[in-house]
Amino acid sequence: MGTKTGIDTVPSTYQAGLLLAALADDRRRIPSDAKGRTLDIMLSRQWVREYTADGRRAAAVPNYPGFTHFRLTHHGINAARKVKAQQEAAETAQTPEEPQPQPRTEIKDSSQLAEGDIVRDHGMRVRLDELTTTERQGLTVYHWAGTVLNIDEVREAQHVPMSFLRTTKWEAGRGWVTDREDYWAVQGNKLATWAVEVPDDRA
Repeated sequence: MGTKTGIDTVPSTYQAGLLLAALADDRRRIPSDAKGRTLDIMLSRQWVREYTADGRRAAAVPNYPGFTHFRLTHHGINAARKVKAQQEAAETAQTPEEPQPQPRTEIKDSSQLAEGDIVRDHGMRVRLDELTTTERQGLTVYHWAGTVLNIDEVREAQHVPMSFLRTTKWEAGRGWVTDREDYWAVQGNKLATWAVEVPDDRA
C-alpha cells in the first residue's frame, strides 16, 4: 500500500509531465529520457515500479544486467488522473483566448537530422547549428551543437539547470568567462530518434 504522504503529494511540473505521458502510453511506461533523480522520487512515492526488458519486476531479478524501464503503479495512475483532471479544470476556468497554433512534429533518427532543424528535447526548442561526427562501436555518432530558441520559457519552467546551457571561453586578462547561455547538444547514433518541428510550408 502506498504511503499517505506519497499518494497525496502534488507532483512537480516535470513529474506531472512524466505521469501524463505514461498515462497516455498503452503499457503505462515512463519516457526513457526521464531524469534518474526524478525516478528515485517517484519510486519513493510508489508512483512507479522498475521492470526488466522482458517485463519482470526488476526487484525480483537480482543483479539483472540489461536495460530496465519504469511503469506506473495504480497509485501512479491515480496521481496522473488527478493531474489530468486539474489541467482540464484549469483550462475550462480560463477565459477563452485565440489559440496559439503549435508546430507539428515528425520523428527523425539522428542520421536524418539537418542543419536548421528544430528539435524538441526536455521542453526546449533546439535549432541545430553545427554537426560533428565520431565513430563508436561500429556506429556513427552525430553531435549537433544547437541553440535553445525558447530560453525564457526554459528558464522560467526550469526544464533543465541553466548551468547545463552555459559555455565558457578563455579571454586574456580575464580568464574563463561565460560565452553563451543558450547552448544545447543533440547527440546520438541512428538508433536514437527525435521529435522535429515541421516547417510551416510543409505543415
